[in-house]
Amino acid sequence: MQSVVADEAFWDRQTTPGVLVRLRPSGESSQRVRAGQRVDFTARVVGNGDDLAARLGVDADQGAGLLGEQGRTWRPPRCG
Repeated sequence: MQSVVADEAFWDRQTTPGVLVRLRPSGESSQRVRAGQRVDFTARVVGNGDDLAARLGVDADQGAGLLGEQGRTWRPPRCG
């Protein structure tokens, strides 16, 4: 993973331009992730909603614009 941008979200930039992975839509997962850590997961693609970047606290330097353009994130089905 490239960067952890929120408590429960990180950018996976294995593909261009990258995708945001949300571990949980709310609450805390038992997973602890760090930038540079290698992860393996299966996820479903879900719509963001217009204000996801703001709700997650993702700013422009962390990819808020890209998140808005993509309109979707990846969400693993079960993360603690």
